[in-house]
Amino acid sequence: MKSVVKVFLFLFSLFLSLDYCKAQDQKIIDSLWSVIKTTQQDTTLAATYVELSEYSFSINLDTTEYLCKKSLEVVNKGLNTAKGEERRAYLDIKASALNNIGATYYQRGNIPEAIKYYTEAVVIQKTIDDKKSLGSSYNNLGAVYVHQGNIYKGLEYFEKALAIQKEAGNQMESSLALSNIGIIYQEYGEVGKALAYFEKALKIQEQLQDPKNIGVTLHNIASVYSSQGDFVKALEYYERSFKLFEKTGQKKEQATSLNNMASIYKQLGDLAKAKAYYEKSLNLNQQLGYKRGIALALTNIGNILLTEGNAVKALENYEKSRLLYQEINYKKGIAFTLLDIGNSHLKAQNYAAALDAGQKALQIAKELSNPEEIKDAAYFLQKIYQKKQNWQEAFNMNQLYMQMRDSIQNDKTKETVLKQQIKYDYEKQEALKQAEYDKERAVFKQEQRVTTYKAYFLASTLLFVCVLAVLLISRQRIKIKKQKEAHELEQQLAQNQLERNRLEKQNLESTLLLNQEKLNHITDRFREKSKLMDKMQEELDIIKIESSEEKGVKKLLTTIEEYIDPNEYWEEFITSFNLVNKSFFDQITKKYPDLTKNELRLCALIKCNLGNKEIANILSITPDSVKKSRNRLRKRLQLEVDDSLTKYIQFLN
Repeated sequence: MKSVVKVFLFLFSLFLSLDYCKAQDQKIIDSLWSVIKTTQQDTTLAATYVELSEYSFSINLDTTEYLCKKSLEVVNKGLNTAKGEERRAYLDIKASALNNIGATYYQRGNIPEAIKYYTEAVVIQKTIDDKKSLGSSYNNLGAVYVHQGNIYKGLEYFEKALAIQKEAGNQMESSLALSNIGIIYQEYGEVGKALAYFEKALKIQEQLQDPKNIGVTLHNIASVYSSQGDFVKALEYYERSFKLFEKTGQKKEQATSLNNMASIYKQLGDLAKAKAYYEKSLNLNQQLGYKRGIALALTNIGNILLTEGNAVKALENYEKSRLLYQEINYKKGIAFTLLDIGNSHLKAQNYAAALDAGQKALQIAKELSNPEEIKDAAYFLQKIYQKKQNWQEAFNMNQLYMQMRDSIQNDKTKETVLKQQIKYDYEKQEALKQAEYDKERAVFKQEQRVTTYKAYFLASTLLFVCVLAVLLISRQRIKIKKQKEAHELEQQLAQNQLERNRLEKQNLESTLLLNQEKLNHITDRFREKSKLMDKMQEELDIIKIESSEEKGVKKLLTTIEEYIDPNEYWEEFITSFNLVNKSFFDQITKKYPDLTKNELRLCALIKCNLGNKEIANILSITPDSVKKSRNRLRKRLQLEVDDSLTKYIQFLN
């Protein structure tokens, strides 16, 4: 008992700092602490730790994890001697504790650890045949895999959850699984299927008269319409869900609805209304003591203030938001807020503070290994370095930006493939159901036919029946043989087509690689030419200084005229450039038809990452002329002062 008292005192000191403001829950929390202090039963103590951990979840994830691990210590000790129902009770508590720990890692963004704890919970629930909890764990795993980007795996677990809840007759849990599947289809643009699953979930919830989950499902339907740009319908469903959340006292959900409605008004350009809704959301989150929600609302209000030109007030909001995210150790939120802080400083031309915020955001993004955050931070830092005229660092950030952009593009390609796979599997299931129905119907008809034949010809001789049976069997065998041959032929044709596709793809990749290498080679020759020009210029300067004779100068000029042709390699360069960047000139001339031949040539050289000095030597003009040409080109392309010409041309194709 002494150890229990020590634990109680430590945990109580933790909770004193949490600003636990929910009065209606405080009585429950006090009673749970009382149980921890007085109980003599280890199963009760372990279960109380888990129950108490759920009240701290929205306040402090570290506290939740600590409480669950204390529960596991009690459980693991008790399992050494427990048997029968007592052992089952311990295992049930252990599964709940593991699930809650998994949830804390999911909230922190540590997906591998979340999967580990959820999977351990699943193993225990299978052992004790706890189907209801098992379905919930499958839902948790599905959500984790979706967050990780493994949509197909997430859908698999949601469907497992749906199947097991249907089998157990848990209608409410079935409706939640249906909603999760709907969210998957919404994520991948299958709006019709998403709405169909949400409507199925809503029907069950309305039959059960469950206003809490009805509100959540209405909220999901609203998000579908919002993603499609149907803001009128979206606002209608958000209003309906908000009224239900008000009725049931779901303040956290009310805050989320208000936040989403505010985002819609912001998109519609009604900043005053958006700000009012964000402030209502902030107020509710403050009542709940939900720090993550408070931080998000502060950031959203800060964005509107920055749009209105109030950078100082916006910065105050961002700083408050950052401190809250730090308190709950939500690194992704910290990274986003640091970029907002950096933008505020950048608008105020406080480049040092902006640079510091951007570098911190990049460091956190790298720790999270999140390409999207790294890309945003790199782009932001590139702008700052350009303002400070630190071209080397600006170039480095541009390279990192492009690297992350390409990585994200590859991920999007994979997502497209997954989306097609999901659609294919859905259609395949529907086809299999139809085929099964057709097969059963055919079998039924065949049975009727055979029964009729038997009844009709039973009076005939036994020999006639045997002959008829032999004929039927022979016909069936021939049919099966033909079907098998046709199937094998289809498989062979499909295999041949796959092989042809593979060879065509390989050939295209080889051709593109060859053209890219050729373009790189020509670009390298341009650079060599640039170096030679620099060397010649150095020798010319030395001759001018050291000798008054013009012999050396004339000799050097003759060499330049003989070996440095401005149009050397140009036609070959343009040919290779067009093969690698097929639609570049078509696209830029279509968008800017008044560009001159020299301006198009300058665009191509910039596209190949050549610097001003190299371009000047290639075109046999001075670097100042290149700068003037670039400035003229910027005006022709109608670029803003802060826009990067190099970046614009790099990303044009």
